Amino acid sequence: MILSKRERTAAIVAITAISVLVLDRFLLTPLLDSRTQVHDQLRLLTDNELAPAMTLLENNDRVTPRWKERVAAGIKSDASAAESQVLNDVQRWAQDSGLTLSSLKPDRPEQEKQFQKITIRATGSTSMQSIARFLNRIQTSPKPLRISDIQITSHKEGTDDLALHIGVSTLYLVPEVEKPAKIGSVATLREDK
Repeated sequence: MILSKRERTAAIVAITAISVLVLDRFLLTPLLDSRTQVHDQLRLLTDNELAPAMTLLENNDRVTPRWKERVAAGIKSDASAAESQVLNDVQRWAQDSGLTLSSLKPDRPEQEKQFQKITIRATGSTSMQSIARFLNRIQTSPKPLRISDIQITSHKEGTDDLALHIGVSTLYLVPEVEKPAKIGSVATLREDK
């Protein structure tokens, strides 16, 4: 079958148009769609990771002075000093607030990352106003204190005679202990020579 020049040109144009449509439909459009989808996912992931990082940087400027103040005011490296400091502070704040303490005792220290946490348990009775003053003193202290648990109950229904059970915790730095060299290690062998 011999095609005329016009028919050949029309056939080439038709085959080219069909090829372009097929390539667009099955190759170019899916490729561009997946590229757009990957770009959107990348932007979403970047935004999700960038927002917390920016928040952290903003908080760092605000929190660093408070942390330095708390370190200067009270993070001890000795368990007995940290415990004594909290016991004295709680007793003084209770007395200043008008809270009558019936019990004040420390719990066993707990490991919390590179710190040790000591919790002081206090029990006392007073009015709601005195409890509010006492809690305010704890919360506004520059020392690293935290109210770990609290329970307020009424001695007699309808009166302002309340019982307070509270746990106040503080942190102290654990001194790092140097690890002894293992017997037979390279450092030990070099020292022997």
